[in-house]
Amino acid sequence: MSINRDTILLETVRTHRARLLSAFLYGELAERRLGQDNLKRLLGSVVLAAVICTGCVGFSLVTSLIASQAARQTQQRPGGASTPGISDQPYAADYFDRNSKRGWGDAELGGRWTTRGSSSDYLVRRGAGLMTVPPAESRAAFLSRANRETADVSATVKINQLGSTVSLVGRKVWADDYRAVIKFTNRGGLAISLAGRQAGETLPLSNTVSLIGKYHKREEIKIKLQVFGVNPTVIRAKVWRSTEVEPAAWSVAAQDGFDRLQRSGGVGLMASRPSSAADPLRLSVLDFVARPVIG
Repeated sequence: MSINRDTILLETVRTHRARLLSAFLYGELAERRLGQDNLKRLLGSVVLAAVICTGCVGFSLVTSLIASQAARQTQQRPGGASTPGISDQPYAADYFDRNSKRGWGDAELGGRWTTRGSSSDYLVRRGAGLMTVPPAESRAAFLSRANRETADVSATVKINQLGSTVSLVGRKVWADDYRAVIKFTNRGGLAISLAGRQAGETLPLSNTVSLIGKYHKREEIKIKLQVFGVNPTVIRAKVWRSTEVEPAAWSVAAQDGFDRLQRSGGVGLMASRPSSAADPLRLSVLDFVARPVIG
């Protein structure tokens, strides 16, 4: 068998030329193999990461659905957690659509107003219950027959003198009570806090929260106070201008377990004037409504 040496030589030269050209264009063979290996590793890592992410998303979705279902079942079971609501039917209400020269008389719903101090300091006219508070004194009006364990109490009020205090009472048991305290500073500031009258002392139950803005004399504001539950009792309150939308959040909130107040109580309003004041306070109450808290 004859060997064509020229053909073999030509093929060898062609192979060397191809290898030299590949090395010039793409680098040495070891580098090309390393690049291909790295590309394969990169593609493998991308695929693995995609698989892991898909699994995490699926697991998160399943656990979220299970948690939501468990929460719904908890709310549906007797004794499950729930957010208290407000009944549409008030058990005390007064819009002062009458006239009275001494005292506030009978509320439209909830019985007769019991007042503290001289009856001449209370009168009803032009759709408002008026309360006059001399300097260094306080006055109060209660619906003692409107006796409930839970209360959502709201009132629309205005004052003619700054530097005064107005309180909304949500549970009064004899001399003890839970109240929302609204303070009007002489410069027009407005602040709200929670307090309790307990065993002859008035104790703070929350921090004092100052509201943004300036209050002017005879500007109508709305106060809302909720008192519900026993051992402990939940107390929370908010205040806003009557021209504004009711805020969703409560301005102040607290819990308390004073034994004498862990039962049903009456509702009402209070006002006080400091001894440094020169003129008496005239508090105008435009409406007063108390509803039971349910749920």
